[in-house]
Amino acid sequence: MRGDSIAGTIAAITVFGLSALWLSACFTNRIHDDTLVCDSDGCRCVAGRANCDGDWGDGCEIDLQTSPAHCGGCQQQCLNGSCVAGSCLCTTPTVWDDCDDSPTNGCETWLLGDDSLHCGQCDQACGPTALCQDGICTERCLNGVLCGDVCVDTSIDPLNCGNCGNDCASNEACFDGNCQPCDWVCGLCLEQELGDTVPQHVDGVPTGNGLSSLCWTDPLPSTAYRFFAPTTGPYVFNTFGSPADTALSLRLEEDPCLELECVNLGIGGDLIGTVSLAADQSLVVEVASPGDIHDAHQLHITAGTDPLCGLQALVLEPPIDDGGDFNNAADALQPSCAPPGGLEVATKLIVPQSGYYLIDTDGSETDTVLYVLDDNCSGAELGCDDDTNDQDALLVLPLIAGHAVVVVVELRAGSPVGNYVLHIEGPL
Repeated sequence: MRGDSIAGTIAAITVFGLSALWLSACFTNRIHDDTLVCDSDGCRCVAGRANCDGDWGDGCEIDLQTSPAHCGGCQQQCLNGSCVAGSCLCTTPTVWDDCDDSPTNGCETWLLGDDSLHCGQCDQACGPTALCQDGICTERCLNGVLCGDVCVDTSIDPLNCGNCGNDCASNEACFDGNCQPCDWVCGLCLEQELGDTVPQHVDGVPTGNGLSSLCWTDPLPSTAYRFFAPTTGPYVFNTFGSPADTALSLRLEEDPCLELECVNLGIGGDLIGTVSLAADQSLVVEVASPGDIHDAHQLHITAGTDPLCGLQALVLEPPIDDGGDFNNAADALQPSCAPPGGLEVATKLIVPQSGYYLIDTDGSETDTVLYVLDDNCSGAELGCDDDTNDQDALLVLPLIAGHAVVVVVELRAGSPVGNYVLHIEGPL
């Protein structure tokens, strides 16, 4: 009788245009499954149940309150957690947690992994120079070795020389991973005594770890030299011609080790520093290598003023267009290519790069003589030109990076006073 009643019901509903086949499955399973509700709106699941496979033949087969694969809704996986009352609970929130607040993927984030955005807990981000290790933000050691929790360069670190814990003796410095004997001056390993010779040129490479400085924070691989001023006055130190980037620090040894000058802008090695020293004062010159411990450098030392013509040393970046007059000029020099008695204006400069340089006085209003002296006004003459048929003079000379030269424009004896022009171009 009951079967006849169900069949009659289906037939009656079909009259109203509903699908007999669809409702047949619903009513047939409703007999055996109390998770189904069948009415004029069709089949649906009771609260907390779901037909996640789309097959009404097995009814509302999923319990959304407890299913880890369908927690609170179909396809909402509760990974690494427990489904309780339709919500995914992260049972080990210090290991796995729901950091994206999405109900579809459960406790998706491993807090002890390498996720630097959620390190140890959700939204705890490590800084740009740190990584996440075991739930703790740890500073990266990209260019060194991690000794304990400190990132060190074992090639120059005297406490971890070559490997962690290898401590160099007090009279040693660490260079290239080896402890080597060292004469310490101002906290630097003294490489060479330069004496009081001016001018002089030194080629070197870093021999140890330097100090932090006014113009660089972290100690850099460096070389330290000691220089004694022969006379009172300014001195110029430059690294022109160095094949790699350099940094330069000048420290007065007896004050004690007061840093007088620091420059760290030399791309390609071109740096210059000038300090004033009393006669016999000692200066510790540190040449550092920001790039690599094996980068070579050049160091040039010249007197900042000239004892004969009192010229300040300048760093000029060609092309140079300069000029002036001879109103306050004196006759202190004698060129080889012109008669005596001319008034001269001289400029001492440091050559920035090796090569040929063109120097001329084209455009001057009066007759000029042009000559170049090595290092100072009493230095050897490198070239001289007096164009007797014209008031302009021209020289093309090979000059060496880092060396000082004195460029002299002289009013030719007997010529009227007027303005002069000086052009320098190079290296050609």
